[in-house]
Amino acid sequence: MGFSGAIVSPELDQDTFLSLPEFSPLPLGAVIKGNWPLSISRTVSDNIKLDQLFSSPMGENCWVSKKDENYWVFPGWQLDLSTKKEEMIKAGYSVFIDMDENIPKNIIMKKRPGLWNWKLRLL
Repeated sequence: MGFSGAIVSPELDQDTFLSLPEFSPLPLGAVIKGNWPLSISRTVSDNIKLDQLFSSPMGENCWVSKKDENYWVFPGWQLDLSTKKEEMIKAGYSVFIDMDENIPKNIIMKKRPGLWNWKLRLL
């Protein structure tokens, strides 16, 4: 089909993430650091102000930026799987990506480990 590799979602749990290279016919890579969006949508609520923090019902801060015709919802903290890079290399990952998203000037990012679902068990 012409593919030379694939990038795996950083939203997977550790067991799933680390097991994929064993079964993949393609070289695999991963985004390990950066502002990974929670979602991308074609619509947004009229109550949302672009590039301004808002809080979820659980108290998590997020912001929405418009890119072309889409609205990107970002959390108020970064993804950071960089401490897991050696495990990923041993599992067979060969490409590692840092995403550099412009953060609006008025957004203050929360200091968090940024492991997302790494320590969870997803079904």
